[in-house]
Amino acid sequence: MWIVTTCRPRVWEFLFRFSEIDVGAGSYKEEGVLFVYSITTTRTMSRPVISLFTLDSERSKDCTKQPATSPNFHASDADIVVRWSDNILFHVHRKNLETHAAGFPSSEFDAKGEIVPLTEDASTLENLLRYMYPQRIPDIELLAFDHLYDLAEAADKYEVFHVMNMCKMRMEDFVPNHPAKIMNFAFRHDYRELMLMTVPFRLDLPLEKVVKALLPEMVIPWVRALQ
Repeated sequence: MWIVTTCRPRVWEFLFRFSEIDVGAGSYKEEGVLFVYSITTTRTMSRPVISLFTLDSERSKDCTKQPATSPNFHASDADIVVRWSDNILFHVHRKNLETHAAGFPSSEFDAKGEIVPLTEDASTLENLLRYMYPQRIPDIELLAFDHLYDLAEAADKYEVFHVMNMCKMRMEDFVPNHPAKIMNFAFRHDYRELMLMTVPFRLDLPLEKVVKALLPEMVIPWVRALQ
């Protein structure tokens, strides 16, 4: 069962068609309509909470002219508006970014009322922003690996240190199933212990397959380690 907090046209169709969707946030487009959704849950909640926002078909035909606004980050007193790669607007507060994210330099957001474009998708950044506000945060143990990986990359990029540590610890549970991707991540971000955890799960694979999955700068150290 779902708890519907923001009901818009076709919300029930969304629930039936996407009943297996992961906890998080994002958007999808169908028949000219742009849907923006947010699904949250915690250990203390018996049912997930879903918020759904839609644009009418005429506006969503050209998303570059009429971007959607996040249903969870649209405060009227926000002093920064950022647009993620999938054209979703987030109205956020500078003080929250400066307090929780060392990688959000003030100069980058001195846009004088203009929208600040960022490269991440709405799902990833909405999850990240939830950790910067006094609200219910996503249970990181419920995130699928791909969502966790994207969140970890964003947390490292913007230096949200407490989220970085949470993601790194959670990634340890995914090492058996995603050793190459986690090894590359650990190498880029200098997580030596996490990188070493992935080694046993790559030793039984053909060298050609391992080399193909590794970052170019990791190939020589890997080959030397096997000698």
